Amino acid sequence: MAPEFTPGTDKTALLVIDMQTLFKPMVSPSMTGNITSLVNYFRSLPVRNRAQQPHELGLVVFTQHGHTSEELDVPSAEKSPSQLVRKWGIEGSTRVGTEGWEFLDWIQELLGGAQVISSSDNIDRPSSPRLPAGRMSDHEHEKWQQQMQDDKSVILPKNTYDAFVNTHLEEVLKVHGIKRVVVCGVMTDCCCNTTARAAFNRGFETWLVKDACGSANETQHGRGLDAFGYAFGNVMSTREVMNKMDAISEDPFY
Repeated sequence: MAPEFTPGTDKTALLVIDMQTLFKPMVSPSMTGNITSLVNYFRSLPVRNRAQQPHELGLVVFTQHGHTSEELDVPSAEKSPSQLVRKWGIEGSTRVGTEGWEFLDWIQELLGGAQVISSSDNIDRPSSPRLPAGRMSDHEHEKWQQQMQDDKSVILPKNTYDAFVNTHLEEVLKVHGIKRVVVCGVMTDCCCNTTARAAFNRGFETWLVKDACGSANETQHGRGLDAFGYAFGNVMSTREVMNKMDAISEDPFY
């Protein structure tokens, strides 16, 4: 079991992973209620920083998994540039724009005016060590940062288990000053676990919500939770997340 982290004073983001039609059989009614509660909670909870200035907790990121024609319109899965397609095959992979790729109806109701931040958006500074030069000027990047700070809901397309790979998730979190992420969605032992581990490895305190995650079966679900909780972060219930965030909000010394 991983040691319990001391709650920080910085903002917290909710990552809702791949709640799409394809995965509907893995989503129980209680999981639906818990994710809905978490989204509404994160959008409404006022918190205070060390200077006792109120601000909104607010940031909710909805990931959406899918593969493009470039990855799928190939002679065979072995020819795909995507390792995930090579693993699951062309027929076993979710194509962008299909019914299985769409968000579940109740998730669509929660999206509101969420902004889509795709991997093709050129949001990195020219001096970024991660991407080639010639993306954005410093002025353009600062303008994007200001716009991003006003967006409390983001849709993040992705094409592999790790929501940080081939996306701008880390940039979005940094713009909002995020230091902690709370992860829910599907699948517990694949995309949720991988993304939560990746967040931990990037220095984010990470909580995985056990009753707001789902998988193909209870065995896989349990193993995903156990593996994450052993070495990476906290495994918590929806109620435990809310109680802990309430404590952070109410304690002036956090």
